[in-house]
Amino acid sequence: NGRPRVVGGGVSFSLSASGRWIGLAIGRVAALGLDVQAAGGRRRPAPSPLVFDARERRSYARAGAGEAAFLVGWTRKEAVLKALGVGLSEPWRAQVDFRADTPRPIVSVDGRAILARAWNLKDLRLPDGTAGALVTA
Repeated sequence: NGRPRVVGGGVSFSLSASGRWIGLAIGRVAALGLDVQAAGGRRRPAPSPLVFDARERRSYARAGAGEAAFLVGWTRKEAVLKALGVGLSEPWRAQVDFRADTPRPIVSVDGRAILARAWNLKDLRLPDGTAGALVTA
């Protein structure tokens, strides 16, 4: 319930850990979210309708429907939700694209595409197949 921040300092931070990786992002921005997810050899993970809407699931299928595509979409979604301060409790508040080469990886925030343009996303590719995403607003 809410993004972590340093009281009185105007500093936001986000922490994520998966496999052998730990990521910490710190910044003076309105919103900040970081997620890392280790590759686990999942053959064909399926994005759950509880977390990803129909448009996101179609994007996943167009991206190749494999583990790499899943990790791209998952880390993007979780990083945006962390930046919003809601986590997976309200997954519908952000919509992401699963395709790694997409020019606009954040499709909408709170149902508005125009709001998504104010957010920046950087995909992180770590050497062992671990994926990550850093989001700022």
